[in-house]
Amino acid sequence: MAITKDIKKESSWLIASSVFLKLLQFATIVILSRLLQPDDFGLFGLSYAMAEVLAIFGDFGITTFLIYKDDLSKELISSAIWTSLVIGILLMITTILAAPFFAEYFENDMLRKIMYVFSFHILFIIIANIHMAFLQKRMAFKLIAKINTSVLILGSLLSITLAFLGFGIWSFVIPIISNSFLLAVISWSQTKIFPQKTFSFSAFKEIFAYSKYVWMGDVNSIALHNVGLLVIGKYLTIEMLGYFKFALNLVMAVVILFQEANARIFMPLFTHLRQEKEKLSYIVVKLFRYLVILSAPLFILLIMLADTLIPVIFGEKWMPAIPAFQIFCVFGIFAVISRIIPALLNAIGRPALRAVYTGISIPIITILMILLTRYEMLGVAMAYAIANSLFVLLIFGHATRTAEISHLYIIRKTLFLLSPLSIMVTFVFALQNIDYFNTISPFILICLYGIVGLTTYILSFRFLHREAFYNMITPLKDLRR
Repeated sequence: MAITKDIKKESSWLIASSVFLKLLQFATIVILSRLLQPDDFGLFGLSYAMAEVLAIFGDFGITTFLIYKDDLSKELISSAIWTSLVIGILLMITTILAAPFFAEYFENDMLRKIMYVFSFHILFIIIANIHMAFLQKRMAFKLIAKINTSVLILGSLLSITLAFLGFGIWSFVIPIISNSFLLAVISWSQTKIFPQKTFSFSAFKEIFAYSKYVWMGDVNSIALHNVGLLVIGKYLTIEMLGYFKFALNLVMAVVILFQEANARIFMPLFTHLRQEKEKLSYIVVKLFRYLVILSAPLFILLIMLADTLIPVIFGEKWMPAIPAFQIFCVFGIFAVISRIIPALLNAIGRPALRAVYTGISIPIITILMILLTRYEMLGVAMAYAIANSLFVLLIFGHATRTAEISHLYIIRKTLFLLSPLSIMVTFVFALQNIDYFNTISPFILICLYGIVGLTTYILSFRFLHREAFYNMITPLKDLRR
């Protein structure tokens, strides 16, 4: 009972913060898309993809271990912090030394300068993640929400200011480094946890025995997410990479709106319930349905409205990104539910499964993308979306079976959504083909289609599936039952 009370009280802060921050991120993208060029988005996407992979190398799965382990001794905590610091410093030096080779490989010297700056970001974010893990373990979600909100507001304001002043690509880079530095300092000041002067190899072995599989899964997952950027950066143009990154960022902003706060809650929640199979199964089924019911209509509407939405909100220069954006929206539905998988596997002590699946998927997806570069950006986007969606389905099925949860039962409990989604699509499609609406302002049309679509979905859901509807309007109460 105490656990559920803590989750109810603290998680509401994190969810509210996540919604606010993603709306802020969306507003920032809108402003930056009008101030910057596709080349800026492309170059940032390429450099940040490499920095993100290196940062995951530095995490080494230690943050997940700190949440997973029930009783953390001072020896374990100290060894975990020292390990992260040493790896972070080594990766910072490695990034600085490797920057010229990155720039030469992708034939862009600006990449070298950006990687020099990102080398410090890697160290700062590793430090921040360690102390954020301690806050997650305490379920101090309210404090995490306050930290994230304050830091990201400052970062967004800095990014927009630099773009107005004509800093170009540095409008992305400088806020990234400032945000990671502030997160490291603030999170460390809140935990007040400092390593001892000693290092225990026996403690390191215990950490490594669990974290190595988490680390492999995380590295593979980040590589899987960024491989499209690297393929386009090498085989196509920076401008195409900019369109690809822009489209993917828009979809992932929606995905993270559902994922980020929930992902921080999933791991501690699943860890507490791992010995209670019935409760764990109940929670996983409810979370799956909750995420699909909320995300599916939104992504379908984005697909239908993309031709009007992109040029009106972001400007006509981004119209070449529309086909990739629509393809990524299909993947977005699968991406929303994918965050349940690592949290579930890590909580039940089976992180190796994720590492195996992602390790197998990376070369397959990479080869498929390279083969489809003949169809330029659209081919790479299709390869990325289809392969990743199939990967999510396969690993979700294996993860639920491992946790003794029927994945077929979960899918059957969600199939009822087909009827309200079909009605929504029919209504919006009918409105789009009425000639009278062609004379209305495009912005008003977007609002009209969105309101009609969501209203139709909610009403058809309410009248066709009354019991499921009432369960969904009180999701927290239903999860506590």
